[in-house]
Amino acid sequence: MRKLVFFVLQHAASATNQRSKMLHFDALQHFETIKYLLTQPKFPTVGKYLGWLACVAGCLELVGGLTDDLQQLQQNLLGAAGVALENAANCKENIVEQRKLLIENFYLIKILLYMNLFYNDLPEVAIKSFEKLPSFAPNLSKLSISDLKAKDKKLFSFLFYDEATIKKSLKNKYTAFQNSYLL
Repeated sequence: MRKLVFFVLQHAASATNQRSKMLHFDALQHFETIKYLLTQPKFPTVGKYLGWLACVAGCLELVGGLTDDLQQLQQNLLGAAGVALENAANCKENIVEQRKLLIENFYLIKILLYMNLFYNDLPEVAIKSFEKLPSFAPNLSKLSISDLKAKDKKLFSFLFYDEATIKKSLKNKYTAFQNSYLL
């Protein structure tokens, strides 16, 4: 059984000086994820579908942090999000496991929230993919932005705990790793 590993990077104190490099590195990770999902035919279908949705949400979230001087990267990420959404549509299947349904809703809510911000900026090739979005989640597509935000916050807390707990846990694990590495 293959496992996909994701790393959480803690950037140095001077991260703002390296912002452009960090954003390009983050974008590269999304492009590599797309490449990985495209080249792994034996990857479980439901896992691949959720991976595609996570990739779309991640690309759109990264676009939200880009400044105007990185427009080419923005267009590349929006195009990549369109490719990922098209692939998600091609491997979508009915999910019966409750936790995976919640994860699907979590990513679809993120995508819907970001789409309200970026739809007009989508490259032509991505528009057709994103026009299929309401068919992924007909009930979610009808919700207002404030209702989507409320659902997002509730799902995040349910799936991943609250933000303070996550930060504390990451800090403890990072410190423990750092201490064991130094010994």
